[in-house]
Amino acid sequence: VFAFGGVLFELSHNFPPFYIPFQGGNFNAYWESLKQEVMALQRPELNMERVTPPMRDLIIDCWEIEANFRPKMADVVQRLNVMQNEYFTAAQDVQSSALKAPLTQAKSSPRPVAALTPVARSPPKRSWGPT
Repeated sequence: VFAFGGVLFELSHNFPPFYIPFQGGNFNAYWESLKQEVMALQRPELNMERVTPPMRDLIIDCWEIEANFRPKMADVVQRLNVMQNEYFTAAQDVQSSALKAPLTQAKSSPRPVAALTPVARSPPKRSWGPT
């Protein structure tokens, strides 16, 4: 469940939760520094522009220090199903409203395809843990 919280974080933020760039050299030392961050109870900040409050709460619950306090995977799936149902209900409401609205002519030309191409971004600098 702890690791699944990390998967949810990475899916929503587009970078791993415990991101420390490997600068070369001794991989064992790198691994130890990464392990120390996790064991020191450091958790990355959740960007609220990227996650909804229910998703934030789920990630935080999955990262609970004591394993006994983390949700069971069945509970995680149930919470994800609730979020999915809420999302699709809201999307249907928006679609329904759009279908009822009168059509108007667009005043500008559509954006070129290049404007719709995603741009690769590097993870933001972390504001937590050792530097």
